[in-house]
Amino acid sequence: MLLSVIMVGQNVQAAASDERARATYDDASATLHEVAQLRRHLAAQDAVLRAMAERLGLEDVPRA
Repeated sequence: MLLSVIMVGQNVQAAASDERARATYDDASATLHEVAQLRRHLAAQDAVLRAMAERLGLEDVPRA
């Protein structure tokens, strides 16, 4: 009887652990997606700023 209680407890703990791992994966995946969007936005912004600086005749415009 005690063995079956222990086994059920272990199954419950394993299921909870799997759920936490899945939530962590989902959070990391969403963060990666947001970072990729942010990088694209910053690259576009850098291009606009670089073009503006060149039109203004500024020297030593940093390059990525």
